[in-house]
Amino acid sequence: MPRANTTHLIDQLDELKNQFTSQAAGRILRLLEQLSRKNLNDIDTLVRYHEILLFLRAYPQNGTSLRATEKELRGFPNRVSALREQEIDLSPLEDPEVSGIGGTSVVDTFSFYIVRWLLQRHASQVAIDWEWFEDENRLATTWPRFMPLLEEDALVEANVPYREWLRAARGRTSELAWLFECLNKLPRAEKERAELYDSQKLYVRWRPTFNLSRTGLRIATRKLFYHRGPLIQRRDIDLVKELTQPPPQLQKLPLAQGEKAWLHFRDP
Repeated sequence: MPRANTTHLIDQLDELKNQFTSQAAGRILRLLEQLSRKNLNDIDTLVRYHEILLFLRAYPQNGTSLRATEKELRGFPNRVSALREQEIDLSPLEDPEVSGIGGTSVVDTFSFYIVRWLLQRHASQVAIDWEWFEDENRLATTWPRFMPLLEEDALVEANVPYREWLRAARGRTSELAWLFECLNKLPRAEKERAELYDSQKLYVRWRPTFNLSRTGLRIATRKLFYHRGPLIQRRDIDLVKELTQPPPQLQKLPLAQGEKAWLHFRDP
């Protein structure tokens, strides 16, 4: 369990994050310095601290507080590793609500198009997570297309060793890469291949590098905005005015920039 002092410090930081004054900025710096020396051995506390830091990084008051916040965020892979060494259960960090923290993995039944994109750009970071897999019958209707001899086994055997079949078929190629190679060879339209892959509901584990994690993902900019006053409240927005004014002009991004934007604004 976290020490009471650590919880109290995080409570103070949470309260100060919405106060945009020079006095609050100074107190935030002192709190970050104190918390940097604390061991966070509780998952809930770690997650809460991470979310507060992301808020401070998104709405920095000055360059000093931004650098202090960035330093704390960059230490999160080490904090996660420390928990792993203590054999603390890290599975709560894979919950969709908080997943993407630096040093952790993201597990989901990603779509055909997302997995293909990951294989093209980050092949060493992705793999099938068999612990999450739920229904082998889905494989019985798909894999015989790639392994013809499997069809007879799948029809008569109750517990088909699908992973052994896959291991023998793929050789030195990774499981995901081999499956996609087989899908790409099918004489089907891309949409049909996507539907075939998605029907398997394979869970894929992606362990992104720090700069692709929710903790470290940044969009480069030449100038940062520092907040000197409170954030706009909902009551300060005139909905009638916003809805009646001309819509903003949209710009279609080049492919490379569009991919960066998808990474930045995707759900974890």
